[in-house]
Amino acid sequence: MLMPAVLQFLNQCKLAVPGDISLLFLNGDPSFKWMEPALSYLDVDRGASIRHAVRWVNRFAKGKDDRRKIPTKAKLIEGGTIGPARP
Repeated sequence: MLMPAVLQFLNQCKLAVPGDISLLFLNGDPSFKWMEPALSYLDVDRGASIRHAVRWVNRFAKGKDDRRKIPTKAKLIEGGTIGPARP
């Protein structure tokens, strides 16, 4: 939902993607491949993330301190929005 706003803001600031700034979105959408350049994003199991968040909220509601780090598998879907680092 925020992707068009981000792209519009960068355009207003005269920043080119990926020339001036690289973009990597945390949630993919089928429309990303229609963009030029195609948007880069992380493909994650949203269901697992939601289940983890629900468990955390339930533990927090019971007064339990839960600061565990849960590894999440993610796959980088490369589009054309990640540019080289500047020297």
